[in-house]
Parts: sequence; C-alpha cells; structure tokens
Amino acid sequence: FNRITPGAMGANLVAAPLVGAGLVASIAAVPAGLVSPLLAAFRADIDPDLDAGALLAHVAALCFDGAEAASRVVSALPAMSYLVPTPPAWSVLLVIGSGAIALSLPAGDRARRILLGAALLALAWIALPIERGEARATGALRVTVFDVGQGSSTLVRTPEGRRILFDAGGFARSRFDPGRRVVARALLTMGMLEVDAVAITHADFDHSGGMAAILRLFPGREIWVAEPAVRDRRIARLVTRARAQGRSVRLMQAGSDFGFGGARIRCLHPPGGWTGTVTNERSMAVEISAGGRSLLVTGDSGSVSERVMRGRLAPVDLLLVPHHGSRTSSSVPFLRALRPAWAL
Repeated sequence: FNRITPGAMGANLVAAPLVGAGLVASIAAVPAGLVSPLLAAFRADIDPDLDAGALLAHVAALCFDGAEAASRVVSALPAMSYLVPTPPAWSVLLVIGSGAIALSLPAGDRARRILLGAALLALAWIALPIERGEARATGALRVTVFDVGQGSSTLVRTPEGRRILFDAGGFARSRFDPGRRVVARALLTMGMLEVDAVAITHADFDHSGGMAAILRLFPGREIWVAEPAVRDRRIARLVTRARAQGRSVRLMQAGSDFGFGGARIRCLHPPGGWTGTVTNERSMAVEISAGGRSLLVTGDSGSVSERVMRGRLAPVDLLLVPHHGSRTSSSVPFLRALRPAWAL
C-alpha cells in the first residue's frame, strides 16, 4: 500500500488486548442482559445501575474507545505513518533472496551474517521515504496521461525535472477516488513523493474531484487555478487547504507567461474577468514549451473557448484533446491553428 507504519507495533500492543477484551465483554453482554428481566419476572428488587448487561456493554465501549485512542495517539506522532515509493524489483529480490539463503546456513556462519546484513540494509532502504527511479532532470519535456475513467489527469515533467499535475479525475456519484486509488498510486510507482505544482483546469468533478487526495498525500510548492474556478465553493476549499499547507496560489488567466523548471508556461484561456456561464467554457488552457517542443492542455474547453483563444494559438507537437474528444470541441479552425503532430 506504499505506506510504512513504524507505530503500528506499539499501537497494537495496546489495541489488540483491548479489542479482545471488548469483544468478550460485548458478546457476554447479550446473555447477561437477560438476567435482570428474568429476576424482575420473579418480582426481585433490582438496582438498574447494577444491570450486568449494561455494565458489560459499558466495559466493551471503554475497551474499543481505548484501542481507537491508542491508534490516534500513535498516528499523531511524527514519522509513525508515511508514504514510500514502490521499491524496484531488485531490492525486493535482494531482501528475499539474501534472507532465505542466510537462514539456510548454519548459525554463526560468516556468510550468514553478511547475507542477513545485506537483507536488512536493503529492507531499510526500501522503508526510507526517499524518491527513487528516474532522476528528476531528464532534459526533456515528458507527458504522462493517467487512465482515470471518465475525466482527466495529466502529469507534465519539465526538462529540469519539475512536476506539474493537471487535474486528478473524480466520480461525482461514487465513493471511488481516482486521485487516491489511481493517480497517487501511479506517482508512487513512478518513484515520486512530491508534485511541484498542481493545476485545476476547472470545477467539474471529473477533473477536480481527486485533487483533495493529491493535496493531502503529496507536498508541493504551488497550485494553479483560473479565477472563474475559485468562485466554486469546493475549489475555493481546495485552494484554502493548499494555502494552509504553505503552497503559493497562482491565479491563471490569458496572458500569464512565466518560466517553470526549464519550460515556458503560457496561459491562453480564460481571459481576465471571464464570465462564461458554462463550466467547461471556463476551463484553463495552458501551452507548455521547452527545447523546441510544445503541448497544449485544454481541460474541457468548448467551441466558444476555442474561438476566444484562437488569436493566441500557435502550432503544437501534442494536443490534449479538449473535453475528451466531445463533439462540442476540437473545431476545425482550432485544429487548423494548432496543427498538432499528436493528439491524446
């Protein structure tokens, strides 16, 4: 699950016996609860405060509350629960292989000690919260589009290794969170523990719904959002959370133009003061270029947005097709202005 919990052993030493006692008490409370009505049937004078079933139920509640408190206290301590990237296969094989061979050798054997030491070192390295895999700086502009079902999520890595995550998917009528279950797991599998900038193209849930999990799990420096999206209460809450985490907020609008990790970021839409009534037409469209290559991230831009930004368009190598290929988008004049070599 990409999570190391050093505090689990300590918490379990307290919680396991409490949960066991709580289960016994709660099961015993059921037959004990029948005693008082039985005595009352014989007109015995019973003090309600001495009801055996109620007392056992109270004991069970105290046990369960204590177990939960132990978990809460340990979780609040620093470094008692933290994320780690997926370890490379060789490190897992080293732990299993060295450990298995070492345990097959006689006790006191020098080779046994060396192999056990190697296994423990590899295990310690796996458990460290450090980024692994591909180095940050690749010298190239790289794009990864995640399969989040209905919706969109795109990771852009700049030549200097900065990471920009545009959207994180989301299902409005489902408890499945693609931000946590798909995008976060993919980032951890790629060896990443932080995302430099998160960008919310617009307020639709299938783009922004998974972003809460990303903000919670991955530290970063910035959040990019278009001014019309901030008017949405849910997006405003995400921005407030990002600020509380120490991220700077960059309000994007047409004309925003800046460097980021060796790439040029140019916002094409929406213009300042844009009041488009349809959420999709408020989508942030961003051109990213570096090393003579460029791509355009469009969110759910529709034909109205395409017409508004047409004068700012230049040919790109890669187009993230607006609104997942909807017929309300990708108008002929828009595509003629962009002439993309590739479309996703």
